[in-house]
Amino acid sequence: MEVIGFLAPWMIIGIAVIFLALRDGSSPARPRRSRSGGRVLAAVFVPLAIALAILIPGAVIADNGPERSGSAAATLTEEEERGRELFRQTCASCHSLAAANARGVTGPDLDSLGAIDRRRVEIAIQVGGSGEKRMPAGLLQGENAAAVGAYVAKVAGG
Repeated sequence: MEVIGFLAPWMIIGIAVIFLALRDGSSPARPRRSRSGGRVLAAVFVPLAIALAILIPGAVIADNGPERSGSAAATLTEEEERGRELFRQTCASCHSLAAANARGVTGPDLDSLGAIDRRRVEIAIQVGGSGEKRMPAGLLQGENAAAVGAYVAKVAGG
């Protein structure tokens, strides 16, 4: 959606410029131009502008799918799928992780840490974090902590 928010004003400005250029523009000081030339230009440029206004954002959106964002969603095991859901529910508010579309602000950005060992994640969940904005210990237990560990180890740094 960020791309559309960026492109929309520029597309509107571009279409407005085309329509202003195709206007008759006659005034008492200038003689009236032939309308047939303006109609030909309008017949060519209006459909072209509409097509580009649809195709360019569509291509950008289609090219920005989950596979491109670093997500390994197509190859997640059942445990990793459960880990993804648990991560979204429990961890995403604090940690950033592109594959989960998480943009947390208080915990470490897990993508910037590079490859992360599954056991390291499980220990962090069990023991908790350190520092001023400390992560509480034991947010998840047993199989749930293992599932999040498997998921983060698979997709972090992607």
